[in-house]
Amino acid sequence: ENGGLPTEERRSPRDDDDDDAALDSSFVRSRFPYFATNPDDIFFESGGGSQVPDAVANAVHAALSHRDRSVVGATCLRRARRAVASLLMGRPSSTPRNEKEENDDDDEDDDRLVMMGSNATSLLDLLARKYCESGVLAPGDEIVVASENHLAHVHPWLRAAETSGCQVKWWTLTDTNETHPDENNNSNTNVSTPSSPSESSLLSELVTDRTRIVAVSHASNILGGIRDIASVCSFVHAATNGYGRVVVDGVAAAPHWLSKSVFLDGTTSPDWYVVSLHKMYGPHLGCLLGKRDAAAELSPATSISTSSSSSSSRKDVAATTLEIYKSWELGTVNYEACAGACALEEYFRILSNHVSVGERSHSDWQPTNERTGESSIDDDYRQREAVPPTEGNGEVSSTVDAARTWIRTVEDRLIRRLLGYLRNCAPDVRIIEDVKEMKITPTQHSNVENTRLPIVSFVHARIPSRDIVQHCRKNGIICRSCKFLSTERLWRELSIEDEGVVRFSLAHYNTLDEVDRTIRALESLDDWTML
Repeated sequence: ENGGLPTEERRSPRDDDDDDAALDSSFVRSRFPYFATNPDDIFFESGGGSQVPDAVANAVHAALSHRDRSVVGATCLRRARRAVASLLMGRPSSTPRNEKEENDDDDEDDDRLVMMGSNATSLLDLLARKYCESGVLAPGDEIVVASENHLAHVHPWLRAAETSGCQVKWWTLTDTNETHPDENNNSNTNVSTPSSPSESSLLSELVTDRTRIVAVSHASNILGGIRDIASVCSFVHAATNGYGRVVVDGVAAAPHWLSKSVFLDGTTSPDWYVVSLHKMYGPHLGCLLGKRDAAAELSPATSISTSSSSSSSRKDVAATTLEIYKSWELGTVNYEACAGACALEEYFRILSNHVSVGERSHSDWQPTNERTGESSIDDDYRQREAVPPTEGNGEVSSTVDAARTWIRTVEDRLIRRLLGYLRNCAPDVRIIEDVKEMKITPTQHSNVENTRLPIVSFVHARIPSRDIVQHCRKNGIICRSCKFLSTERLWRELSIEDEGVVRFSLAHYNTLDEVDRTIRALESLDDWTML
């Protein structure tokens, strides 16, 4: 060993390049109050809830300290919708041109709506119930659920299937060809026909003209692999003639990996996309982005009178944007959280302004394979997903792109070093990750090749996961071990025998030094290696 660090043979590739990156983490950490009061802690639990920048904390505090509905009220909610649209879809969040635009929440030209809720779990539950109550789901229809989903994106759809008489199909991580009881003992789950099985690692074997919902994750909260959502949406929409809706859980992915191109084309973009802002440096607030036509089909039309001097009749009129919002957001929305959401956009602007001065240009960045150190994205995907921001136009969407690109740069280096070390600890350490069998068609993979979130989950051959976490906590490393609300199916598919996995979930405010300190802590465990 060299000063407590792993020997050169056990370090990840291109570590010298990492050291030369000169990424200024001190500025970023100075924006987060947590690190001022806990300077020695290594916070590797952002997947459970990230730390919050001062801009967000101050905005929430100000809203609570001056509760005036004329100042922090519906206007704040409208601004929060624009901020979320900017953060997730790259839309400009420009200052309203006039008072009418400032107070207009009924923009019928907006093709995607932003619904607010207490969290992603409650929004997904409400979405599934709306599909039942609206009559869109009918007996004989099909719901496809990915086995890697968080339970919040599983249970609502199983209940919806049971209520509406739909068949549930499972898009699995591995092609086991086995039948398992589902999480809720739904009798419809394992019904299948010779031409359409009830579970498969091939999406093309599951989707039919009766498929109405495909519930998937942009990224698993423990596996860290990133799904090619554009290709999934393109396939589902084509295979169902536009009748199938793709519902994407973006909670794990959005803080790290999201491009406005995900939402550019209607045929290749999800019908619904849900996030939790408290996992992307914001307040506790769930946001559900929905296509206007998808939201409209769940909202009853309004019957109005068309009386004239000679006759009287009624006709149905499609629900307005304001009516749709009211059907989702019952009662008073959390205006303090909305103030925090607006400030989150401001944090991205601050970050972008900082990294644009003397920092590495966004054009230098591309994800790398932690094994080889070479570029891991093909040209077609790079053109579609890594669109560089337009300089100098003053739009917030450009600053969001610049900040996100810098975040990817930092996080790519962090996870590459950590993964490089853990891979070299095999067979003592097993990394829990995608096994590349989950495909859209036999020739089309579902994942973005060789890219991942800064999340790594693992188990040890001899040391229980809870003991590793306890040791890490004693060394100032904040992490957790459990199943992280994943499905029992996933654990069977991956043959995980431990009662939980150790998860390190990093973010752009972490540092390479913290990764090295964590490695030293792991190597100080008794029985960590058999060398």
